[in-house]
Amino acid sequence: MATANEHTDFNPVKTNLEHLYIPNGEVMDEQEVMRRRKIVEKAFLTIRPAEILAMLPLIVVMWVGFGHYVALQEIVGLKVTALSQKVFWGMYITNFVFWIGVSHVGMLISAVMRILNAKFRTPITRLAEEVTIVSLLMGAGSVLIDMGRLDRALHIAWYANMTSPLVWDVISISFYLTGSLIFFYTPIIPDFAYYRDNLNPKVHGMRIKIYKILALNWRGTQEQYEIIEDKIMSRLKWFILPIAVSVHTVVSWIFAVMWRAGWNSTIFGPYFVSGAIYSGTSALVTILALVTWYYGFEDYISMTHIKLVIKLWVTVDFVYMYFTLNEIIVPAYKREGREFSVLYQKFYGDMATVYWFVIIVGAVIPFFVGIWLYNMKEKNKNWFYLIAIITSLLSNIGSWFERYTIVVPTLRSFVVSPIEPLYVYLPIAGEIWITLAQVAFFIFFYWFLNKLIPHIPLWEVELEWEKYGLVKGETPTRKHLNSMGSDLKE
Repeated sequence: MATANEHTDFNPVKTNLEHLYIPNGEVMDEQEVMRRRKIVEKAFLTIRPAEILAMLPLIVVMWVGFGHYVALQEIVGLKVTALSQKVFWGMYITNFVFWIGVSHVGMLISAVMRILNAKFRTPITRLAEEVTIVSLLMGAGSVLIDMGRLDRALHIAWYANMTSPLVWDVISISFYLTGSLIFFYTPIIPDFAYYRDNLNPKVHGMRIKIYKILALNWRGTQEQYEIIEDKIMSRLKWFILPIAVSVHTVVSWIFAVMWRAGWNSTIFGPYFVSGAIYSGTSALVTILALVTWYYGFEDYISMTHIKLVIKLWVTVDFVYMYFTLNEIIVPAYKREGREFSVLYQKFYGDMATVYWFVIIVGAVIPFFVGIWLYNMKEKNKNWFYLIAIITSLLSNIGSWFERYTIVVPTLRSFVVSPIEPLYVYLPIAGEIWITLAQVAFFIFFYWFLNKLIPHIPLWEVELEWEKYGLVKGETPTRKHLNSMGSDLKE
């Protein structure tokens, strides 16, 4: 069998693809490509009993959180929460900041990797971009929930104060969501067209109808391909980058423009952005490890792919810890009354357990475990997946509590005089159930998307294999293009 190195256009140093997809150096034949494709098709075209069992408790949690408590909140307002005039933001705003942070992983990383032309990005971009779409919806939903009644959402449009960071936030999130939807949807069109034309109508009749609509009459012509790659993706990737950074910067300004201890910081912008990318990358590590392990996607997403994401995760963790240190050391050194009151709650007071969990379990341990995972051998694959999933989940739990320790201690502290009593805020059942329902919805909707859309951008991967000589013969994508009379060369 021929090897990839015999292909004159193949440059393993430049493309770095050979050891990712064909570590033995043998070029894949048509049967091997189809075998790999069928693994992905089985994952998204079928529903396993274990998946149904996993979704049932999520549906129950969503029913309690949304069906009961959100509905009750529509009637009685924020009485279902422990919020007050003193602590007017609690778990709801914590959820908002957390979900907007997680949303940074997909489009931001995908845009950066497209700009840098990182070849390893292709099979992981769709899983990453789906995180952005679902978490942005959760972030917007958190704002609506925090308003108490959904009809108040209209007030944002009718009575918008353009000097308010709250309005800036709505604008930036709207731009980010719109751009992300286009950035996410456009590269899926060829996959929609493939399954529009190749599924069995007796088994997947409804899917075919949906894919006919979503495929937008894709025929795989050179002109259509240039519209996708040159006129949309190659331009949009440059716009996504500043928009994504601006979103969490504006979120930080909601706090930083207030004269409140713990928030009155000029470094809040980069601090929030680093925390957002860290939590988002943690979520991506969890998803890549879990999906690859459960569905057996090693032929597409190897340990090397996940290790490269872990390398980014560890790097961002270091930057995040650096900004966290800056947020601590300056007010701790000055020991100014109100600032020190907030720090005391976190370090020694009743918030200490939560805060030290954030620092140690949410940041320090993932940093060293990530370095260890990056150097783990291939023979320890199962342990690699398990430890990566557990550690990244703990880091994201820590990221949520980190947002909580930004919001609550400041609002509990005195504003004018140190003799003011420390206000006690403890979330009650309504807030907790609604928060759990948001997590459940994120998992459920993410799973639903991956039952409608292939987890892997198969057309991009297969054309990439052809381009760099990793395939002998025609891939299913190429056969489909030929059947449509496509003039696409690469």
